[in-house]
Formats: sequence, C-alpha cells, structure tokens
Amino acid sequence: MNFLEDCEVTMRLLIIAVVVQAALSVDHCPSGADFRSGSSCFYYVSDRMLRHNEAREYCSRTFGGQLALLDNRKKVNDAIRFFYRVFDAEEDEGGVPTAWVDGYVTKGSNYVIHTNGVVQRHARWIPSSRDSKTGAHFRWPNFDLFGWHARCIVTSLWRRRSRGVERAGFYNVPCNSIYWTHPLCEVKK
Repeated sequence: MNFLEDCEVTMRLLIIAVVVQAALSVDHCPSGADFRSGSSCFYYVSDRMLRHNEAREYCSRTFGGQLALLDNRKKVNDAIRFFYRVFDAEEDEGGVPTAWVDGYVTKGSNYVIHTNGVVQRHARWIPSSRDSKTGAHFRWPNFDLFGWHARCIVTSLWRRRSRGVERAGFYNVPCNSIYWTHPLCEVKK
C-alpha cells in the first residue's frame, strides 16, 4: 500500500471508531443508572429518605444532576414502567412508597410547573384515593392537603381495588420538613 491508501484506511478506521463511540455514549447510561429515557439517565435513591431540598442537593452533589424532570409523556411513561417494579416490591414491605420528582402544583389547578419552565396543563394525576381506615375521600391535586401547603410533587404506585389494576402517578405533598421520601435523580447526557 502506498501512503494515500494508508491514510484512507486510517481515516476510515477513525470514522468507524468515532461513530461507534458516539452510538455507545448516546444509547447507554453509566453503571448504576436505574433506567434511561431519551437523553437522560435516572437514578432512584432507595437507600435514603430525604426532605425536598435535601433531595435536590443530593441529586446535584452525588450525580451532577437534578430531581427528575418528568416534563414530557415519554419520560412519564418510562418512569411509571420503572416504578411499577420498584414500588410494588416496596409496597410489600408496608406503606405507600413514593419518590420526589421535580415540579410544583399550581394552586386551584391540575397544572405542574417544572423548574425548566415547562408547564404541564393536565398532568397525569391520580384522580382520587380513599383512606381505608377513616373512609375519607381525597382528590388530587389538593394544594392545602391536611392544612399544609402541598406544592411539591412525588410519584406513587396505587392499586385500584375496583379493577385490581396497578397505577403509578403523581400527587402533591408538602415541600417542607414534614415530608421525607426517596429522590429520583436525572442526569442529562
């Protein structure tokens, strides 16, 4: 082979290497990620119960990310598929498992405002729940839940007894120190 043929072969190999590397970096999340959606990797922090601000700081400090921004239908559906598995296992241990995600409910509406400015006008809310002990019926969202300003958003898994169907969805909880749960962190690639 002459010099030009060597250069051409080298250039082709270099292009193939760059394309393969780009494909791998787009399609895969780092080790330890729980799931991927679009160009984001998600981490469910199952070993920590944190308040809202602590959860935001933890995502930033530990992963270089943020609380999950479930600001489009694909991310919502991917997160819900993930939580079907995780929450069902946690529910067997007792209680209603939840996880912090990014967003605030707008008082008097079913709108969610995300920190990136996206507004979801009809967010995927769980429509209602009945307390098994008291029989009280709650509709979500409810800004003044139990007398506290419940603006921040969590995901949860609920089992609808009437149909026996599992559903995951969002509801609003107090942002301050009275509510602790697991963070769902998002890292954009």
